[in-house]
Amino acid sequence: MGNRVILKGWVGSKDPELVTVPGDRVVAKFSLCTKKTWQGKETLQWHNILAWGKTAEMIGRYVKAGQELYLEGEIGYRKYKKEGQDHQATEITIHHLEWCGPKTTERQAPSLNEELPF
Repeated sequence: MGNRVILKGWVGSKDPELVTVPGDRVVAKFSLCTKKTWQGKETLQWHNILAWGKTAEMIGRYVKAGQELYLEGEIGYRKYKKEGQDHQATEITIHHLEWCGPKTTERQAPSLNEELPF
């Protein structure tokens, strides 16, 4: 890992999206909201999260909107063009995930703070 990012926050308003890319690789994509308090003011910050392979498959099975998670990974930057305009995306590719809130019994998620078997 070239750098290290640690985030604790909540999955956005949509469940993670699973996509199969060339080479039959599976990627999970979702947003994570973190809170920042400075000088008595609270702001929300949104992060684009990616996971690959078995990690992505486990996320697709267990993670859903609104869950509180602890993530470790690395930050990356991607350039792309949209409608002729240059853009840059900042993404966190995760390698480690833990639950911080109540488990999701509907999907039989691991118990509170238990690591997923990636």
